[in-house]
Amino acid sequence: MKVVWINGWSLDKAFVAKRAEARFPKCQHVVVNPVPGWDRIVESLEAIDILIGYSLGAFSLMGRQDLCQRIGRTILLAPFEDFRAESDRGGKVKRGQLSYLLKCLDRNARAAVADFRIRSGIDEPVNEDTEISVEDLKWGIERLRSDSVDAGTIEAFECYLGSEDALLDSAVLKSMYPNIEIIEGAGHDLKQLLESGRVKL
Repeated sequence: MKVVWINGWSLDKAFVAKRAEARFPKCQHVVVNPVPGWDRIVESLEAIDILIGYSLGAFSLMGRQDLCQRIGRTILLAPFEDFRAESDRGGKVKRGQLSYLLKCLDRNARAAVADFRIRSGIDEPVNEDTEISVEDLKWGIERLRSDSVDAGTIEAFECYLGSEDALLDSAVLKSMYPNIEIIEGAGHDLKQLLESGRVKL
């Protein structure tokens, strides 16, 4: 079974591949970073059985429902339709915080990413030789700061969200979309979401 993962913001592909292989060792895993052209990369891949989007990757997939429909099964981990707290759609991060993060990326990208991971509860140190450019990192944050998908998009997908997610309000999102499966005790960290055993392929 071939599984294609659309990664979360700033994470190296090797991070997701390690988590994926540990949880689903019998599958072939391909990881794509959420950077400009990510969807063209997915479209170039053959014989995909399942798409999985994590965080920004989940948001990205919701913006390409046509692609998801062609593949078939799509799973979203830590999904959101609008990341901004001001939108009252389940996001906890204020637009001003995202604007500040953009400035921090210009000053010291590694420190900005490390701080984001700490605040998000993502247990993964920043790679010294990260494969994602500062411009691509900024592109992702700009999307979180400025973009949204239509209300109700989440209802079309199989979704999982940690009850203790630091970036997303699980209670609000569950009240809006009962189809979301809440993983008790898990945060935004991919390892916690997968090790719960709730996500099955």
